[in-house]
Amino acid sequence: MNRRDFLKGLGAVGLGEVPAWGKPMRAAAQAVGQSGSGPNAPPVAEVNYAALLGQHDIVYLSPVEQGPEGLPIGNGDLVGMVWMPPQGLELVLNKSDLWDDRLSEPPLAENWAWDLKEEEQWTALVSAGRVRVRSALPLLEPIYLDDFQARLNLYEAGVEVESASAVGKLKANCFIAKQPGVLVIDYEERGQEAVSREIELERWGSRRLFHWYSQYDPKATGTGLEGTRAGSDNDYIWIEQRLRGIRFAVVSRWVGGGYRTRVDSRHRAVLKTEASQNLKGQLYVAVVTSEEARDPLAAARGKIAEAVGSGYEQLLGRHRRQWGEFWSKSYVQIPEEYLENLYYFTLYQLAASSQGSYPPPHCGGFWFWKHDARRWGHYYHWNVQQQYWPVHASNHAELALPYLDFRYRTMPEAEKYAWNVHKRNGVFYSDVTDRLGRGTIHHHVMNIFSAGPQISMDFWRHYLYTQDRKFLRSRAYPHMKATAQVYLEVVEKDAQGIYHIPRATAYENYILQKDTITDLATIRQAFSACIRASEILGVDEQLRERWHEVVSHLVDFTVLDNAQNEDGQKLPKVFSSGLPLEDSHAGPDPNFRWKKRRVVKKGERQFHIAFFCEIAPIFPSGVVGLGQRGTEWFEAAKGTVSSIGIGPTYLSLPMVAAARLGMKEEALRQLVELVKNWQRAPQGFLAEAIGSPGGDHDYSPNRWEMNNPRKLLDGRRTEERGFLPSRWFDMPDLEVGGILMTTINEMLLQSHDGVIRLFPARPDAWKNAAFGLRAVGAFLVKGECREGAIRPVLVESLAGDECRVENPWPEKKVNVWEVASRSAVRFDAVGTVIAFQTKAGKSYVVFPADEIQTLPQVIVPRQAKNMTTKEWLGRRLGLPRYF
Repeated sequence: MNRRDFLKGLGAVGLGEVPAWGKPMRAAAQAVGQSGSGPNAPPVAEVNYAALLGQHDIVYLSPVEQGPEGLPIGNGDLVGMVWMPPQGLELVLNKSDLWDDRLSEPPLAENWAWDLKEEEQWTALVSAGRVRVRSALPLLEPIYLDDFQARLNLYEAGVEVESASAVGKLKANCFIAKQPGVLVIDYEERGQEAVSREIELERWGSRRLFHWYSQYDPKATGTGLEGTRAGSDNDYIWIEQRLRGIRFAVVSRWVGGGYRTRVDSRHRAVLKTEASQNLKGQLYVAVVTSEEARDPLAAARGKIAEAVGSGYEQLLGRHRRQWGEFWSKSYVQIPEEYLENLYYFTLYQLAASSQGSYPPPHCGGFWFWKHDARRWGHYYHWNVQQQYWPVHASNHAELALPYLDFRYRTMPEAEKYAWNVHKRNGVFYSDVTDRLGRGTIHHHVMNIFSAGPQISMDFWRHYLYTQDRKFLRSRAYPHMKATAQVYLEVVEKDAQGIYHIPRATAYENYILQKDTITDLATIRQAFSACIRASEILGVDEQLRERWHEVVSHLVDFTVLDNAQNEDGQKLPKVFSSGLPLEDSHAGPDPNFRWKKRRVVKKGERQFHIAFFCEIAPIFPSGVVGLGQRGTEWFEAAKGTVSSIGIGPTYLSLPMVAAARLGMKEEALRQLVELVKNWQRAPQGFLAEAIGSPGGDHDYSPNRWEMNNPRKLLDGRRTEERGFLPSRWFDMPDLEVGGILMTTINEMLLQSHDGVIRLFPARPDAWKNAAFGLRAVGAFLVKGECREGAIRPVLVESLAGDECRVENPWPEKKVNVWEVASRSAVRFDAVGTVIAFQTKAGKSYVVFPADEIQTLPQVIVPRQAKNMTTKEWLGRRLGLPRYF
């Protein structure tokens, strides 16, 4: 069976004519949308992916004029947000490599990220500019509208707008083509009178305001305004921008009738069409940087010329095929349709923004809209990696490459940091860096030793899911070896031969501790992975023995059986964060639900100390999971998850950990809370909105902070106070979607320890669910649950390794058959885990021995193409009609 045939069995396409393996099973209920079966059932037809994704389209029945409600499009490198002001369309364009670099090395002074003198000097991601298609008629003014719909078409990765009003009609389709890398707008307008239309290309740089409400210089209003030059000729309009280190050009051309061009200012160029009652044509826009081409303006013009030469229909057809192939790689289907919708939207936005030169920063990604202003503009290790936790299981390893390439490129800076700050060999990643990897030495982050090895485990995960040995040898293993070296030089051995971490902090936390749980978990994961990688590659035997020595004699996690919550109630057994090395305090902090100031005493074991660090043995390390059931660590892990509860957006690990431990109802409860707390934007973006008073639908983070007057800064602190508008900083927190996707993946399929487990955390309410996901070992797995019963599982082996599956029917014996030959496969069984050898490109079905060996059913949409808004638990996807 080839890949295409297997994908037909992955639920998102039909099975075609399947060989008669025996009598088909009884027809199942249509709760998740499978086709019928039975002795007289016709062959299953191939299902349309467009229909499957169409049920999750985001639909606006009212126009939005700007800002965070915009609908996102992108090709992975160039991205846009689409709005609908009264006179047409508006887009902001951003790109993965538009960085205004600080030319000199930032001072390695404590806390350069918060240095007041550096607030507007750092390397910063900036916007490419805005594009407007503006009619002389108010076609989208709600007071004149008869009908309106804007649709984010997930399957085709485009925004479609159609309206009818008393003054005319408008129809547009917007997408960003991967080749040749241009924005395309197919635009049609039918007015009540003959008018001209203007296409505007505009760029205004601005302050960056990374710390928005906490520090800003009111005298820096001219930041970002220099270096802009608009231009035009008979065919094109453009903006050229010179930044401190790079240059870029934004170029536009209209195809579809006569027009004239003009330059209104150095920041704006305009293309004006001839007056007519009707207008139909295409607008093309390209953005090129000097990191891509020596002459960005010429290169951008070349991209547009190529697009025009190809023609709109060819560009659209290729765009549709590429995205159709993308969506065919995986699927999930769960009864909670709203959660499923957010899953697909998150995967879409990541594909639209994470295939360029740099990964999207966690806060806003490339979806920021207020000129160059954005929150938390650096790369924050903990937050950025969370976007990528779900991509490998979702069978989209390619989306992790910009992140992994970025981390690999910045290894030299991490090596400098290890030596200059810690006098250690190897590489040490600062928790906060710029795009060049330059970090900060603030005491909150400089003692987080776990960051580098955790990044290495992202490389290792990429290998585990792809089995790409070339990647392991050239990228993953060198990175793993370098980050592990720091730990080898940090650990100390006591008189009993036990290794300890003498001094560190647990994630972003100022409290110094001994034997921090984050480090103990990370060492166990990272050193074990280094050992295995060196064995696979046949290298570093002596170093391998050193890793084994440390991990085999590392101090145990500490389990507390006397921990209490803030109300003095005794907790179940939980993990301790470590042993504080100094007297300190924690809280009060609304992010962690601390209601009062807590005293932290030197030498006294702590629990729930900061950033939910006690979750570390469960996730992301995977040291404790379902493979450890029945052990003290497993029980302590469950107690830790249930005692901590849900955290803020960037620390939502308890829900992933709950899924990892099979705590199915707790995982679902926290997923529901995640949506209730943080899905505020109508297109599906999630944002850190905790602390917003009154439960309103505003979603700026810490809005209550921004609506308090803050001290203004002019190189020194003053007593003058002022406001920054909260609306400027309404932008998504992308790590939240990553956590949502990861949790759902883990509820349906787990394989982190090399054992495939089907539906390990399926809530009781999820009677019918299905998935097509990827497992460690490069296995494509199709699982299905009908009326609470797990059906036969289909596995395709891409690399030909041994496949290990935990028996989904522990009370029954199982059989394994190779699909193409319909022949039995020998397997070994140890406890509830069966293991069988596979061949690359072959597919296998695992099924109960007392049942007929059937293949999984095809998945079809639960509903037709979405035409309206969706509401769930007080949250909404889409916009209703407001006119």
